[in-house]
Amino acid sequence: MRVTLTEGICGGFVPPKVRRIVQFDTTSKLVEETILQDEEYVTKSGKLPDEVTSALVKKVERLRHLPTELPPFSSDIYGLDTSIIVEADDFQWGNGAPQGCAWSEPMVTISSEQKNEFQETAQEILAVGRFAQ
Repeated sequence: MRVTLTEGICGGFVPPKVRRIVQFDTTSKLVEETILQDEEYVTKSGKLPDEVTSALVKKVERLRHLPTELPPFSSDIYGLDTSIIVEADDFQWGNGAPQGCAWSEPMVTISSEQKNEFQETAQEILAVGRFAQ
């Protein structure tokens, strides 16, 4: 499973300003965190412990049951300026925001429980960035 979380996905007339990217791969157990610091991106990498990897897979699997935008990447339906993309053998999942000035009214509505579940999963993914040094 490969997971990418990006903070800072919403733009408009001005392009989005990505603040942080956390990526991890459960096969290699490699984690990378890229952070915007003083207008420059700094990337660190590290390895995830086995127990963290197992727990993280279970948490990310929860996304499987959450809705995504229709059409894909047409609006930030979770309203957190955060994208998560999951690429796994048995499922693909992704949410995001449109690029540039393209925007359309969301065709999907989410419940507060779904928004909370997305937010909790995003926080768990962000937390693994601490293993990148």
